[in-house]
Amino acid sequence: MAMSLSGWKQKVVALAGGLGAPGLFLISFLDSSVLTFPVINDLLLIELSIQRPARMPLYAFLAALGSVLGCVLLYFIARKGGEALFHKRAGEHAHAIRHWWNRTGLSEC
Repeated sequence: MAMSLSGWKQKVVALAGGLGAPGLFLISFLDSSVLTFPVINDLLLIELSIQRPARMPLYAFLAALGSVLGCVLLYFIARKGGEALFHKRAGEHAHAIRHWWNRTGLSEC
């Protein structure tokens, strides 16, 4: 897995690779949420599956689970940030705008 990563990312990848299945989950989670590790989780999944073919379904499940949970975390971070930005921009009108939005049914779109 010789890729051009910064020093700390190389350490995270080395740690994750040494952890096996939990490391794959960690890399998948981080890649789908707050950090990016392009292709690393795929390569780690392949490498672990080659080393222990019988555990491939476990590895695939943990990679998918880590990715989904990472996306869920990112969704909630973005939602919270969006709410904060809305209240900052709307100021004193935030409550009235929110009431109008909900009353018109636009929130169901």
